[in-house]
Amino acid sequence: MTGPPLGLRPVLDVARRTAAGFEASAAPGVRAVDAVTAALDARATLPPNTFLTLAPDHAALTDRAWLAAVTEPGDLTGVVVHVDDPQRLPATGFDHVRVVREAGALLSTGDRDRGQPTLRTIADLRPAIVRLGRAWVRGTDVDPHKRRAVATTGELASQLDAWILADDVRTTDELKALAELEVPLAQGPVIGAVTWPWPAVSRAAHGALASTTREHDRVESVRELLQRAFTTSDDRRAATEAARSGYDLTVVLDDRGRPVALLVLRDGRWGTERPFTINVDTAPAAALDRARHRVPGQENAPLVCTDAAGRFCGILRPDRLAAHLATNRP
Repeated sequence: MTGPPLGLRPVLDVARRTAAGFEASAAPGVRAVDAVTAALDARATLPPNTFLTLAPDHAALTDRAWLAAVTEPGDLTGVVVHVDDPQRLPATGFDHVRVVREAGALLSTGDRDRGQPTLRTIADLRPAIVRLGRAWVRGTDVDPHKRRAVATTGELASQLDAWILADDVRTTDELKALAELEVPLAQGPVIGAVTWPWPAVSRAAHGALASTTREHDRVESVRELLQRAFTTSDDRRAATEAARSGYDLTVVLDDRGRPVALLVLRDGRWGTERPFTINVDTAPAAALDRARHRVPGQENAPLVCTDAAGRFCGILRPDRLAAHLATNRP
């Protein structure tokens, strides 16, 4: 074989019209182990603030050789491992998924053909990305029932701190409809072809979004509105350090700089909460929408901003975000 061992397909950040990440797929005749090794080697040139998705089949997920190749680099920060249907995975596969997550990888789930993964799958896996397959995407430009279903799914995903990715988007009309529904991520033939190394988003996708993406959302991100927060990486001393910090909020980070917990001071007591994260390049309007669709009682809790590798960048308070949008309307 003389060509590259794998191809890469761009994942579109719909609001910003740029590549948010790339999905790797093995070239014909290439073993899954060799393809994943090549993909991880290519991370050295991964464009800034993008992620790399690995989409192994169930045979690879249960293969010890594949697991050894994936975990050999030691740090999978910035990597997303896709699990097609966790309910069909044997125990060995679940064990391997746990290992890659502990190595720093994020998880995604959803079948690219059948449509939306089940709520049980989402609850069991706690993915960072939920894929909506072709059966879900087809007709979003003409079917109001599907549009309402996609919008509702997006709200549910936000409550679980997950992103929606529309898979196998084939027409510009579908892409426009998804943009109007504020679906954050999309991939498929109309987004860009499978090439090597890092493919660009297609001109067709750029042109389709020019009339649907608001100007102030395209040129602005929440990065400009971040506030600092007290952080600690010592789980055992976190509460003590938080009490001494003088802040009402402490972000607990793992050894890769990713937020794993929040310590929040309320009524004189410190309580532990799960952080609700958003990407630092999220548009302000989209960030406020995600904040408002959280579970009741959490709408005004701070958002924790991270880069594409999941590293902590700062916090964002919804009241400050709302005030900014109110005074900066186009």
